[in-house]
Amino acid sequence: MIKRLVGARIKKEKDIIIKMYQSGEKCIAEIAGEYGVAESNIHRKLRKWGIPVKRGNYKSRVSKYDMKERKFSPELMAKIKENTLINNAKIKHVKFERSTEDQKLVDNILSRPIIG
Repeated sequence: MIKRLVGARIKKEKDIIIKMYQSGEKCIAEIAGEYGVAESNIHRKLRKWGIPVKRGNYKSRVSKYDMKERKFSPELMAKIKENTLINNAKIKHVKFERSTEDQKLVDNILSRPIIG
């Protein structure tokens, strides 16, 4: 019953949804969140209504794990800095040079089919 109510609301507000999407005011993810439906539902409806849907429009949403948005306590930041200094002192950086023999070996391995 709830699906029917949501579907009816989407049909009723078809013009509003199309206007929001075409103006660039909101992306598919934001529209779907506003109506409480899956993004694929809005995507499918837009295509059904003849609206050209841009590829990659889902990428405009912000991930909840985006490091720029996260706030860390000063204690944790001090511990991260301390560990980084300790690790940098212990890690030895080695510079590898590629040779044609190495490249031939890698090409040979990659050219073989991987069958268990």
